[in-house]
Amino acid sequence: MTNIHYIKLERFADLTGYTVKALRRKMENGVWIRDQHYRKAPDGNIMVNIDVYNRWVEGKAA
Repeated sequence: MTNIHYIKLERFADLTGYTVKALRRKMENGVWIRDQHYRKAPDGNIMVNIDVYNRWVEGKAA
């Protein structure tokens, strides 16, 4: 099994308890940085970087 570094925004919301709306607000307000905390996949889905999220929660630099 491979390590998964990115998951879809909706699945991330399910796992963390954040709403999709709250996550999108973090993106819009610059709390999360595109291509660092999240990125848009070629198919248009928003994918969250789990590793960077964990560092963000721990208060460490991304």
